[in-house]
Amino acid sequence: MNRCLLPVLALALAVRAAPVERTLKASLALAGANAPELRTALAGLTTEHRPAAEFLIRNMPEFDLAQISGAQLIENVELAYRTRDLFPWNRQIPDDVFLHYVLPYRVTQEPVSDWRRMFFDSLYPRVKSCTSMTHLALEVNKWCGERVKYKPNAPRDQGPLQTLKSGWGRCEEMVIVHICACRAMGLPAREAYTPYWSTGESNHAWSEAWIDGIWNYMGAAEPAPLLNNAWFDKSVQRAALVMNVSFGVPAREPNVYRKGPGYAVINNTSGYTRTGIVSVEVNNSGKPLSGVPVVFSVFNSGALRQIARLTTDKTGCVSLPMGEGDYVVSAGTPSAHSERVVTCTADAVTRVQLDLSRPDRIPSNLWLWYKPLE
Repeated sequence: MNRCLLPVLALALAVRAAPVERTLKASLALAGANAPELRTALAGLTTEHRPAAEFLIRNMPEFDLAQISGAQLIENVELAYRTRDLFPWNRQIPDDVFLHYVLPYRVTQEPVSDWRRMFFDSLYPRVKSCTSMTHLALEVNKWCGERVKYKPNAPRDQGPLQTLKSGWGRCEEMVIVHICACRAMGLPAREAYTPYWSTGESNHAWSEAWIDGIWNYMGAAEPAPLLNNAWFDKSVQRAALVMNVSFGVPAREPNVYRKGPGYAVINNTSGYTRTGIVSVEVNNSGKPLSGVPVVFSVFNSGALRQIARLTTDKTGCVSLPMGEGDYVVSAGTPSAHSERVVTCTADAVTRVQLDLSRPDRIPSNLWLWYKPLE
């Protein structure tokens, strides 16, 4: 087995064996003066609901630990659990899927707000007669599409209630509204995004909903008659990378790109298109170099744009599953760097060696290939 493939397997095993998660004690310590609020919330919940609140506290960003109120935490947990009996299929949702994709009170970097009750009261009369998870998912997205339209906004995400009030937002803000609406009905939902398109300008974010055990994508607040049907259907089949975001690190997720206390970024490119693996070894005169950043880039908006950044392990290697196409791969230290155009082929491993003692440089007449539209 190629030694540069070992980190992929090791990462998968590490994610299964030891999710990155703070202890409850450590999170309460980080909460500082707000710790009494969190302890009061835990004491005010039932034995059934308390573990869910502990899960949230263990995975909260530090600024949430310092400011979220006990009342907010209690309401979020109790309203999330109320959805378990809302539809006949909700009890079939596995506990870990519920914890990561229904229970969380936030989607990304938007301000914390009390959105569950308003979403439930507004949406449930519309969807209460839905006959399946698919029916529910499509109807929820119609409801969102009637209330929110796309319009560029400031880079900092606004909250879902603010987006509903204004009636517009960026694609990620539309995602936040849609995911909150799904979660208010007990439907597991998560964000998906591509850092940059490899065959066009800009980037994009959208939603995925867990339906009958399978993740399905939708244009957030962009209703369509079917699941897995959106304006970016063809573009995403040529994507370099597609990522998902989870609150906490799912224990059974083998494709984690990056993880930290309270979150995971999942490489889900293979869920949208055929992928290969680019395996990069960085050395200096044949000696493997550990701790060296390796950057993967595409050409977008008139420049090379970083889509992934990994750090070499003790064998000098990184590996990344990617969509088919050409990418600029660069690696280096403050004193030396090397870069090369690399072709990722579907269902194959592309092995690359970058020797910093004999650095490569990309040509001035750069051409990058991507598979044609089908």
